[in-house]
Amino acid sequence: TSRGLGIVRAEPAIPELLGAVARDRNPEVRFEAVRALRKIGDPSAGDRLLPMLDLNMDRVRNEIITTLGSLKCRGAVADLTRVFEEEKPGELARILALSALADIADPSSRPVFLAAKADRDVNIRLYA
Repeated sequence: TSRGLGIVRAEPAIPELLGAVARDRNPEVRFEAVRALRKIGDPSAGDRLLPMLDLNMDRVRNEIITTLGSLKCRGAVADLTRVFEEEKPGELARILALSALADIADPSSRPVFLAAKADRDVNIRLYA
């Protein structure tokens, strides 16, 4: 299972897990595949998750956002910034995107954090 592959850090399973994220019909399978990729921790998976950032499944999308941050995927900075700026205040994806940007710690994100200091949402201000 995806869960087990993540726990044992099965790097050879990365292509199969990425395929499950992209194509499986079951949102739970997709979620667990993303979580397994995060646990495996191979940064190369981050760039391959980027095209799936716009999945219309909140739980899976939120896990992708968290995983991109955990993998410190610098290639995700622009997309995570877009998610942060486009999501409605109070949306979990917005908070997770800012958290992921903090994990990545790319200097180009500095203006996002400076602007977030004045955000109405207290959770956003906490991450800023």
